[in-house]
Amino acid sequence: MTDRQVLETGRNCWRVGHAQRASVLIDVADYFAAFAAVAEAAQRSIRIIGWDFNGSVVLRRSRGTPDRGETLGDFLLRLVERHPDLEIHILAWDFSVVYAPEREFLPRYRMDWRSHPRIHFELDANHSLGASHHQKIVVVDGEIAFVGGIDFAPSRWDTSAHRKKEPRRVNPSGQSYRPFHDVQMMVDGEAAEIVSQLIDERWRAATGDDLPAVESEGADLWPASVEVDLHDVQVGITRTHPDYGDGTDVREIEQLYFDCIERCERFLYLENQYFSAHEVGKRLAQRLAGDEAPELILVSRQSCSGWLEEEIMGTLRSDLMHRITRADRSQRFAAYHPVNGETPVDVHSKLMIVDDELLRVGSANLSNRSMGLDTECDLVIEAGGDSSVRSAIARVRHRLLADHLGKTPSEVEEAMRRSGSMRRAIDDLRGSGKSLEPLEPNCGEHWQPVDVEVYRLADPERPIEAELYSSWFAEEEEEAAPRRITPALALLGAALLGAVWISVDRAGWTGLAGVLGLVALAYTLWRAYGRD
Repeated sequence: MTDRQVLETGRNCWRVGHAQRASVLIDVADYFAAFAAVAEAAQRSIRIIGWDFNGSVVLRRSRGTPDRGETLGDFLLRLVERHPDLEIHILAWDFSVVYAPEREFLPRYRMDWRSHPRIHFELDANHSLGASHHQKIVVVDGEIAFVGGIDFAPSRWDTSAHRKKEPRRVNPSGQSYRPFHDVQMMVDGEAAEIVSQLIDERWRAATGDDLPAVESEGADLWPASVEVDLHDVQVGITRTHPDYGDGTDVREIEQLYFDCIERCERFLYLENQYFSAHEVGKRLAQRLAGDEAPELILVSRQSCSGWLEEEIMGTLRSDLMHRITRADRSQRFAAYHPVNGETPVDVHSKLMIVDDELLRVGSANLSNRSMGLDTECDLVIEAGGDSSVRSAIARVRHRLLADHLGKTPSEVEEAMRRSGSMRRAIDDLRGSGKSLEPLEPNCGEHWQPVDVEVYRLADPERPIEAELYSSWFAEEEEEAAPRRITPALALLGAALLGAVWISVDRAGWTGLAGVLGLVALAYTLWRAYGRD
């Protein structure tokens, strides 16, 4: 990247703050352990906002045993009983009923830990139709902030070993799940204070109330167990915030992708659960079609959860990969999915590393909805010409690749130095056991380009208002004879499909793409069969 700073407040980030220390916590076991250590030192405030919050989650799990351990709810209750000045505020998305199979039932009304007067639990319903609160943020005493892709949700915990058989990898119901990879960033100082202010804004928007001020006492809450990756850095806070009628439409996250793609010189490393963001994909294809294109490496999950999410988001990913591959004149693009032997590892991380210059960790998927529909937050560290920061960013990339390939960071570093290529280094280090396998587009013989346009209804960029659906149907009315299937019947059909789907495939109901996908399918059926 060029020497000019990429981060620009008011353009691709909200604010920039100094952090004396920053660390990238790879995989949920490390994040949960770090959070527990910091939370136990809290004296005044723990603030949590997320897509999900489940008090039955177990933070610490004894090695070699499926022992349930202390639940998150009991852990928080123990903290407020021990510290008389501690207040805990929790804000979770007020999820649609379609998510009920994977969410804690009636979380607002359960008693136990929620009945404590200093634990405040609220649900965030301040969203447009189809949108969700997707930020995953924790701030403790205004001193330490955690931001990334990890919620306090079931079926998330795993170690970096990603063992094929792990007795501790069970959800609150005792059911096992496949290996799971995710990333969270931890920062202190001014950067943490700014993240705390973001929580304050979200709490006010969701509840109408102001959180009490937390005065910094300068306490050092950083646990000795967490190794510091970066010292003395500037941290950018970048957001997605759709217009909820107040005239604010924040798309800093999307703009930062555009700017990084334009400025990248050698390596663009992406880890993401999805790969369907149309405009980001267009910029990637343009870069790879030009001269002096950088290497683009994508690490994603092998398949989506559930047949309908795979049908929709998998098709969108395949379409985007096809478009980029066709534009890739120098074969600089490669996509992989992690495995442990024959067992796939579920990728949930949202991370980008640009050259050795910029590190980005957050909640935003590489999907359209994360660019403009859902509330999102990413943290960004830019080297800005500092050689020590550049080296630290490179070490984080080597750690991540080592985690996937079952190698050491030094082996990854040496392979990249020897080959001068991240793609060749990955292919040289691939093997049995933990490894990265090529991820191929999988559209199937039935796939047609028109399907992509329909499926994008399930991954929209902007809030979906009822009048938008009305306009679709009105446009069709102008050019076709009367239909036997009305819009109301189409939506009713979507609801019925949803009821059937929940009954036969509860484990697959994992994304908003589900319900919107049903609408898209109903709309497709209506277009195809709703004519005389």
